[in-house]
Amino acid sequence: MSNRTARYNGNAMRIIDNGDNSFSFAAIELPSTKISSTSFTRPADITAYTANDVVGPAVTGNLSFSDVSMISGAPIKIESAMMEIDVAAVPSGMSTFRLHIYNAAPTAIADNAAFNLIAADRSKYLGYITFTTPVDFGDTLISDVSALNKIIKLADNSTSLYGILETIGAYTPTSAAVKKITLVTSLA
Repeated sequence: MSNRTARYNGNAMRIIDNGDNSFSFAAIELPSTKISSTSFTRPADITAYTANDVVGPAVTGNLSFSDVSMISGAPIKIESAMMEIDVAAVPSGMSTFRLHIYNAAPTAIADNAAFNLIAADRSKYLGYITFTTPVDFGDTLISDVSALNKIIKLADNSTSLYGILETIGAYTPTSAAVKKITLVTSLA
């Protein structure tokens, strides 16, 4: 029998064949920090958002964050989040945003429609992250949230999270603006 790696209770262990019908075990330290990003281009229009509208791709406001953990169904900690908006100035009225988080794909809500925590999605809902008003760094706007320490549990057999971005303030967007959201996660 050769050396093998197995998982026990979410931890990786190396099973070592000692060659004399005995075995020993050695813990394997897995990197626990993951970085997952998603980006989207909002519709090519300047239709104003009202407060609490979904901001997302044209067809659906759903965002997907893949591989936020090495272990399916594990409890994880969202350590930090960053939102990048690729425009040169903060649009008038733009304020904070909420990223609503789900452990399975929620019901699609189109860009510029009112956010709704739909009854069928309640069991998938894990809470939200509030992004502050983005800061203008010339050609790019950034909202960075650190030290979140938000502990959530992934769905069984999944290493992904899903999100819906909601604007809290009413504003007129830049046509076809690209937004990127990055989550830094670790095993809880």
